Amino acid sequence: MANLKYADRIITDTGFESTHVLKVDQNRLKDFFNVDCYWFWRSSPNQIVMETLFSDCNQVIGLVGADPENPFSLGGEMTVWVDGEKNILTRSSLIFVPAGVPFGPVQINHLEHPICYAAIGIRPDRKKVRDPSLPRYTILAETKEKAIKPPSPPKRTLRVTNILHMEDDMVKGSFYVNINWQYEGYGQAPMEVHNHEWPELIAMLGCDPEHPYDLGGIYSIDLDGETYYLSKSCLICIPARVMHCPWKFLEVRKPTLTITASPSGLYYSSEKNQW
Repeated sequence: MANLKYADRIITDTGFESTHVLKVDQNRLKDFFNVDCYWFWRSSPNQIVMETLFSDCNQVIGLVGADPENPFSLGGEMTVWVDGEKNILTRSSLIFVPAGVPFGPVQINHLEHPICYAAIGIRPDRKKVRDPSLPRYTILAETKEKAIKPPSPPKRTLRVTNILHMEDDMVKGSFYVNINWQYEGYGQAPMEVHNHEWPELIAMLGCDPEHPYDLGGIYSIDLDGETYYLSKSCLICIPARVMHCPWKFLEVRKPTLTITASPSGLYYSSEKNQW
């Protein structure tokens, strides 16, 4: 076939290999926000992997590379159009796209390591009008310290890298999103049992292309006093005012991407002014 004149005109795949790992929207959970997670494993050069989208939600879109030797690298190069503007990305990035601003198309120029695409969408308050002087969109490829520092984590051997973080004090009008890579070891998140007046997302994604739904380890989380043990890629959709944690990393054997997010501007509880 390769020697035939028109062999390249016979298309038998999409030009890229991906897994649509996890999704939740208001059709599934009416009291929660939208979350959509993909892995891109392989791509032909300059491949469009997503067309232009218009959303009635404020969105934070994460593009995260899976190169363990260079965790802040995208592991390739992507071109992302936002509001008709072309942006070339080579580092893992968070993109804040307000409701109504067009996002896409998304193109993978070249790919050496898998790339995670995670879109988190929260409907804006209809009573609030966005300040027209604010930027139409914002791309963050570097993070900074949280506005309210979390408590120190309990003793752990877990090897972890904090990749990206966004809050309203960094990008006006955005919301809380935090992304980490966990590599191996054990431990738990620093937050003790607590709740919020808003819902919260905890996402855990395995990054093995042969087993994308397998975390390669064991985690647990307590929700309202009940303990759930987790070994599969999952979205933990915590309702508002439900007590939760500890979130324990009992045995991390393979790299796992973790995402936490909530519709709050800052992570801490505005009622209690604490974590």
